[in-house]
Amino acid sequence: MNEEELEYVYKQIVDIVVKTIPVNWIKVYLYGEVVEGSQTAYFYFLPEENDDQPIYSHEITELFEVSEHEYRERWHQLVD
Repeated sequence: MNEEELEYVYKQIVDIVVKTIPVNWIKVYLYGEVVEGSQTAYFYFLPEENDDQPIYSHEITELFEVSEHEYRERWHQLVD
């Protein structure tokens, strides 16, 4: 993968993560793994109003008014 392709992939990842977080935030820690036959991704973010307590991405639907369907769609986009 050349540098331009890599930049494009990084931009897509950033766009999806930003759209997934429903509040203002100051920092994101992203984990992604791709191995033959398996892939996963998740992240933690620090919200502006409580920057000492990171929020796990898979808890967004429990903590905010985000539907499971909407979250799952974005998570699948991120993993893809």
